[in-house]
Amino acid sequence: MARRRRALTRASLLLLGALAGVLVVGLFAWGYLERSRRQAVAAERVSAALGLPRQAFELEDVERDGSLAITLKEVAFLDRAGNPIVTAPEARVRFDARSLAGEGPVVLEDGVITRPTLNLVQGPDGEWNVFQIFRVTAQGNEVRAPDEAGGRPLAFRGVRVVGGRARILTPYQPP
Repeated sequence: MARRRRALTRASLLLLGALAGVLVVGLFAWGYLERSRRQAVAAERVSAALGLPRQAFELEDVERDGSLAITLKEVAFLDRAGNPIVTAPEARVRFDARSLAGEGPVVLEDGVITRPTLNLVQGPDGEWNVFQIFRVTAQGNEVRAPDEAGGRPLAFRGVRVVGGRARILTPYQPP
């Protein structure tokens, strides 16, 4: 009788352990699938907001505070005439989606421009062309400001340049 009871106890513990294991695996799988779904929805919204096809950027992470880590591919910063000021194979930026709700600028933080080519030109008035960036493109598609931004300025905080080359023209001679 004791032997049968011990065997029944072992079988119950084994069954209970297997059920607990299935429950834990199920919870992890549900969390992974939910995170993947959130990222797919966020990528679709970013694509619509910035006017970019899905292959022109990569959504790296969606954080709980509403910020998104985005990598733009084949980026070009152009002046009004369409001349490139900065071109790079990729630029990574953290987009603070909460900044759209407030008044001030739309905030882009922790930017990293990888292996850029910079064409910096100082005009006769002493102003650099980098302050005259008019358009941004990714894989040849223009990056639009989100519709909710309403023409607000972009604030870049903490931009780093990694590697790359620079061509600097300084025809300006101070008096």
